[in-house]
Amino acid sequence: MNESNTLGRRIQEGRRAAGLSQEALGERLGVSRQAVSKWEADGAVPELENLIAMSRIFGVTVGVLLGVEEPGPLSERELAAAETMAAQYEAARRRTTGRRKLAALAGGGLLCALLLAGAVSLWSRLGAMERRLDQLQSQVNSSSGHVYVQTPGAGGEESDSLLADHSSVMTGFDPEGETVTLRVMAQPRERTAGTTAQFTARLSDGRQLTADGVLEGDLYAAEDWTVPMDREIRLSVSFTDGETIRTVSLETLEDCGPDCFQLKVEDCVWYSSHSSANPSQVSFKEVDLKLFGAENPDAALAPTAVELCLYRNRETEPEQVLPVREALELWDQAGMVDMSFYTGYETSVTLEEGDWVVAALRVTDNVGRTAWTYLGGARGTSDQTKPVEFLPYEVGADWTPGTVLVD
Repeated sequence: MNESNTLGRRIQEGRRAAGLSQEALGERLGVSRQAVSKWEADGAVPELENLIAMSRIFGVTVGVLLGVEEPGPLSERELAAAETMAAQYEAARRRTTGRRKLAALAGGGLLCALLLAGAVSLWSRLGAMERRLDQLQSQVNSSSGHVYVQTPGAGGEESDSLLADHSSVMTGFDPEGETVTLRVMAQPRERTAGTTAQFTARLSDGRQLTADGVLEGDLYAAEDWTVPMDREIRLSVSFTDGETIRTVSLETLEDCGPDCFQLKVEDCVWYSSHSSANPSQVSFKEVDLKLFGAENPDAALAPTAVELCLYRNRETEPEQVLPVREALELWDQAGMVDMSFYTGYETSVTLEEGDWVVAALRVTDNVGRTAWTYLGGARGTSDQTKPVEFLPYEVGADWTPGTVLVD
């Protein structure tokens, strides 16, 4: 992303040109300061009504905010047309849900932006704005941006009244290295030519990590700052002019522990049974499954494969694999999976004496990780009256294929 030419940077420049703080702009729009901070850090794309309102406050068109046309005067006729379209769009938006809502947002937003811009060529500008909105949404989804709720300072830290602006955004994470990458920014209300800044991340175990702030215009920033994953990361910034040091509490980043960056299998059952007609055969039939996103919602994790697997003895490769197609379809529709007694996943396996088989759910996510959930199993015995014995349903959460479960 070009940091000097993003939607967030244009909103920030427009706000400053209008002489407004993030809090003041939020009050005029009816949103929180954190929401404005998130827009400016490119952690979210504003709703249509907020884009229209900001275009009027800044005296530019929505096309200028989106970066698809050059700045120019905004006529009262264009403003009136935009407000009329916005009202019509808002009424339509309330009547839509799900994908229809997203379609209404894109269509209505582009049309309002087009009217605001006073387009000469309808179709060429429509296509340009549509592509730009798609790019902005894609950038937000891929960056996993997150602005966190601010908490009061402690340990001698001063009030954030010393700050004109600040924001903290999670720009990425490394599940193998168990780290998160941050972009932290802070603008002091007053500074001298010799003022320097240092950011501190305080972890729950007491460790502290620091990063020097780089002056960018009138604010200090720490870009691509890598810190360990932790359930709670408290951020602060210290300004020094060579004589005094002023430390200000920033945001507290929550839900950033390693387990917060994993898909969650809340429940899964692959119902199994065997009959007297074929006592050495175990059958697997209907499926219950509840699969949810990561605890940290900005991780943007999603399943790319959901499969029911049967592993025999100590084999690490499955003997049978049944893709759970409905799981991916449900995820695409709702961002979660809630399947109850789904049919169509029937299979069976025959066990000789001493053989054993384990049933497991295998989930692969969009960062390439694979996780298994043990569902149960069975083994063949020498008892002719009971040739199949079911294995315990409770094993360690760290079960992986090949783990020995029987003596």
